[in-house]
Amino acid sequence: MAREALKHLRAANGRIVNIGSLGGMHAWADHAHYCGSKAALHMLTQAMAKAFAPEVSVNCVAPGWIEFPEDEKCAGARFAARTPMRRNGTADDVAQRCCCLPLAAFCDGADSGGGWRSGLV
Repeated sequence: MAREALKHLRAANGRIVNIGSLGGMHAWADHAHYCGSKAALHMLTQAMAKAFAPEVSVNCVAPGWIEFPEDEKCAGARFAARTPMRRNGTADDVAQRCCCLPLAAFCDGADSGGGWRSGLV
């Protein structure tokens, strides 16, 4: 899809925001297929960022644990305790990140990991 839109994105100094996962940055034993596909998306983001620059910015949001009503609360609490903000993300947090990231003109090829990449966890 990006290849087909590239001409228009370049003309408009466009932005691409991919939705990755911490599973693309950390291996989870019971989810090899998921981790492999998300790792590929993170690498694709970096390759596209190099290939499409400087006209098009490409970034990836890897939001960490996002709470949903059907989640197990005890598992979510374990993840929240390991993040700098001491809470899990929400769908609104992800939406805000996706909306503000394209405004950062000097940000390209970046991953955003909900605090997990800070080295504090």
